[in-house]
Amino acid sequence: MLEWDLSALFLDKEALKNFTQDQIQQSLNFKKNYENKLYTLNANEFLQALKDYENLNQALGKIMTYAYLLFAKNTQNGSFYAQYEEECKKIEEN
Repeated sequence: MLEWDLSALFLDKEALKNFTQDQIQQSLNFKKNYENKLYTLNANEFLQALKDYENLNQALGKIMTYAYLLFAKNTQNGSFYAQYEEECKKIEEN
């Protein structure tokens, strides 16, 4: 049986859940700060928008990597993977 050491990503599922909820909030903040405003940003503000966007994308990768590796270990638990696909969609939609 596969045994992944996922502690470099998250210590446990609770840490994953908390991180994911924080990223949903960060994506809402991103939307509030930048939606329909990109054309009004100065160079520094635009750079910050790019950095914020990059951070959100890196967070998505971290979340889905953890969820996928747990799923790969036990493919009977597809609902866990599907749950985090849905959570990541929330982040992407903002």
